[in-house]
Amino acid sequence: MRRFLALLCLILLAVPAAGQDDAGSGGPSLPKGVHIGALRRLPDGTIVPVEDEPADPPAPDAAPPKPPVTAAPATVRKPVAPTPAVPVVSPPPAPVITPPRSQAAVESMTVAKAIPCPSPAVTCVQVTRKDAGDGWQPVTFGQPFRSGSVPADGRLMAKDNKGHSFPVQMDARTSAPGGGGLRFAVLSMDIPDMASGETREIRILTDDGTAGGMGQGAGKALPAIPDLSVDLTLFSRQVTIVKFGNRNGTVPGIPFGVGETITIRVGEGAHEEHFTLTVQPKMSGGSLDPYLNIAIAFKILINEQSHYYRADWTDANDGYEKVFISTINTVEPFKVAVDYAGAAKIAVTPYIPVESRETWTARLTGPGTVAKPWLQGAVAEESDILVPLLSQTGGRQHPLLSVRYHLRRYRQSQAVRADVVIENDWAFEPGPKNVFYDVAIRAGDKALFSHSNVTHFHHARWHVPIWLDGRKEPAVRHDIPTILDSRLVLNYDRKLPISGNSIDADSRAIAKADTGPMGTAGVTRYMPTTGGRADIGPLPRWAVLYLLTMDQRERTVLFANADAGASMPVHYRDKQTDLLISLDKHPNLTTNITWSRGSDDRLPAVLVPETPWTLDSAHLPSLFYVPYLISGDLFYLEEIAFWGNDVIISGHPAYRDGARGLLGPDQTRGLAWRFRALGEAAMIMPDNHPLRGYFNRLLKNNLEWYQQAFSGKISSQSVSPLGILPKSDEPDRMAPWQQDFLMLSLGHLAEAGYGEARDLFQFLGRFGVRRWAADQEGYCHQMAPAYYIKIKGADGRYFTTLRDLFRANWPDAATCPSRFPFEGWGGASGYVAGSYAMLGLAVDLGMPDAKDGLRNLKADAQVVLEGMSDDPTYAVVPRGGE
Repeated sequence: MRRFLALLCLILLAVPAAGQDDAGSGGPSLPKGVHIGALRRLPDGTIVPVEDEPADPPAPDAAPPKPPVTAAPATVRKPVAPTPAVPVVSPPPAPVITPPRSQAAVESMTVAKAIPCPSPAVTCVQVTRKDAGDGWQPVTFGQPFRSGSVPADGRLMAKDNKGHSFPVQMDARTSAPGGGGLRFAVLSMDIPDMASGETREIRILTDDGTAGGMGQGAGKALPAIPDLSVDLTLFSRQVTIVKFGNRNGTVPGIPFGVGETITIRVGEGAHEEHFTLTVQPKMSGGSLDPYLNIAIAFKILINEQSHYYRADWTDANDGYEKVFISTINTVEPFKVAVDYAGAAKIAVTPYIPVESRETWTARLTGPGTVAKPWLQGAVAEESDILVPLLSQTGGRQHPLLSVRYHLRRYRQSQAVRADVVIENDWAFEPGPKNVFYDVAIRAGDKALFSHSNVTHFHHARWHVPIWLDGRKEPAVRHDIPTILDSRLVLNYDRKLPISGNSIDADSRAIAKADTGPMGTAGVTRYMPTTGGRADIGPLPRWAVLYLLTMDQRERTVLFANADAGASMPVHYRDKQTDLLISLDKHPNLTTNITWSRGSDDRLPAVLVPETPWTLDSAHLPSLFYVPYLISGDLFYLEEIAFWGNDVIISGHPAYRDGARGLLGPDQTRGLAWRFRALGEAAMIMPDNHPLRGYFNRLLKNNLEWYQQAFSGKISSQSVSPLGILPKSDEPDRMAPWQQDFLMLSLGHLAEAGYGEARDLFQFLGRFGVRRWAADQEGYCHQMAPAYYIKIKGADGRYFTTLRDLFRANWPDAATCPSRFPFEGWGGASGYVAGSYAMLGLAVDLGMPDAKDGLRNLKADAQVVLEGMSDDPTYAVVPRGGE
């Protein structure tokens, strides 16, 4: 018990090293949200950082900046630190108010048209052929099921609207709890006689034996394994760092003076270029901001004027005042010198040396391949084939990079699809770093894909699906009610009219984004960015828009952003098992190597660590869950696993209790999104997968720990009797909106059958739900969206009644106000929206007063509900209606 109480105190009282508030962060004194590309030239010519990214989605014609090729911003993970920090308290963001809709906006609203799906169909899909061929159309997709609709050992068949009956290969993946049959499977079909551009409506039914009459695939062998190869021509351009100033943390260095000139000379002979900057007032001084302004000014100056060189600026790891200089197209060494007569300090440091080009090849039909089955049946087979990447000159195997082919072959159509995955993710190989290469994928002598100047970030991966006979991926439209009723996702309002403007804007923005290998697409790269964001919520906005419309434009956005997430440095694969590294084998492992314990569990230091990403658990998006649910692709399942593991192994081994894998300490919202990531991996991992037990054990450990901590088994002096989770760095305060986020993650797990999650939801609902329905007890529901509230009295004890809690926070309130008196409450991404989703879930989970609280919210927050047509991120409603 003594150890348990000590661990509870650690969880509740430990603080992250950066700020807590959604309106600001407490890292170094860098202007908020500054990141690579976030620069603006003022009318006087001064270059300054741009402030936080806007809360709303970017304008359709505003293309996100592309990641650099040679040196990108260093990856930073806002740590869950083992030492306390001074809290940074910022004011809440300005209110988000939805303006009145124009007639044109109203006319753009649409409710998704349901797929005809008559009984006794298990579900239905629409498939559209996208290539110019005709005849057999191969298709594979993921399919959630309603509980009890498909037995675990069941068989399926298909009937289409042209009268064809044909078999469906069902690769069972995940069972529902309590003997509810299958929860999720991957379905494969060869659809007969489809013309180019044709859409076929297909009913999926329990097999009655008639589908076999087609003779589909009978006696046909799978097509031969193709002669596929990946050629990576590796190289490294020189990168040299120029650092301005000599500050030491918050201690200023020698200042640059107004009017002084700085000239950077790059290259020799015909390729020598000079770049001169005159120090402006905003560049004068010895603190971070002046140094930073000089660095980013040189970045723009070099990139605007140079014919041979390029510059990048890094926004992390003490790199704010550094500019990275490299060549544009050539791979050759160059000299860098600085002319400056002032007293301030400028340092020139070599960073990455030139490496000559060398080609490495991973040939599918070559030696040393290792294959694992993924799909097996009469229609199609798919294997995960790991292929060594060998030097063409000496036959050496590359120590960091690997190639795998997810090779799928169909019998009847004889179609072959290869999802080619290139990884830089071995966990314990020495010298991990970013790698630079040109890539070419071929089938024999036929070129299938190529891309030059790829910067492959450390512990990241990317993929490209290829149909070998020139086919295109067919468009699959699922039955929306089946997916929502599977309870694998929350019950988003399927009757909500969705604005076509939002989908149009997303489509235009993604078309201008970098969606190539290691591209960042439309995902927020600086994750600590605060305010309403399209990628933050139980699911990202674009995922919910797709689930409620099945619009193929939004599907493109969904998968582009998922692929971008794979470029984040969170992938650590064990070379011995070809699975992610686990705490079972390495209980003291952590991705923060400064916290490492024991040589066997210590990860090697990253030699070249720069990436475009700054990671932060408090703003962690769910990028891969829905893509896997609708595609069934192994690539996205593995991403779910990598991220579910990362939220554990990124923590301090002592705080997580070694292999037990506890999530704390963290901000409440960080705990919410980490529970979600771990829960997604546990819920959807296939029954026969070697990691299913691992993730469910980790989830169970955390649910049981928090259940014991917050179910009343500890004295009221340690736990709030009102069901309040305190702020991690200020235990006498809490953030109601962050507790709503946590309740959404726990509520989803409760719906999926995890009983401990239901208990935790109900405990937190004592305040989370009741604050919306306790007017008669002296707690006005109009105060429910407060940003922070005090939860303890002057004696240091938790308040025991809602009336006392209310009076302590609003002692002068004689009557309840007629409206919410807070900034930031409105809009579809405001604090009330999160409560709306939480209350809808609470109704389904049988929470007392949830219906009354939901009615109170809806009566006072119509502007929030109207905004959900543009942004349905929190449009979660009770399954049985209110």
